[in-house]
Amino acid sequence: EGDDDPEREVANDSIKPVVELELVETKTGEEDETCAFRTEGALFEYVTDAEKGARWVDRGRGDLHLNEGENGSRIVMRAKGNYRLMLNAALFKGQKFQLMEGGKGVSFSCKNVAAGADAKMSTFALKMRAAASNAQSQAEGFHNAATKAIAKLSEEA
Repeated sequence: EGDDDPEREVANDSIKPVVELELVETKTGEEDETCAFRTEGALFEYVTDAEKGARWVDRGRGDLHLNEGENGSRIVMRAKGNYRLMLNAALFKGQKFQLMEGGKGVSFSCKNVAAGADAKMSTFALKMRAAASNAQSQAEGFHNAATKAIAKLSEEA
């Protein structure tokens, strides 16, 4: 299954696509915000229901941004590739971010407006996707950036 397989088809410049697709610019709503911190990871939400009890539910993997804008700071997480919004939460005064045991992630509570109009306060965990040694520094970096943004909210009040 190597690249030196003579039977392998080679792209031919004379073959034209059936449909020409135009390049579409992707707007995320983050264009007027400054990214204070960015990392990749897996997002988990702590949910409780009568049937299955309390458990961590995997919400997906992607890019997390801590953005600062005119209306304050927020955490935005989108799936890689299709930009599906997984987390969109404003930071608030008194919000706590805690390094997880082992230091490879951060847990926090917030109201995820990406969940829809009935969004409630929920606990999330972001497990860093980086290599083990770098995951800890990514978690600490996110924790520090979020703590700094919350301190800024308190000063502005």
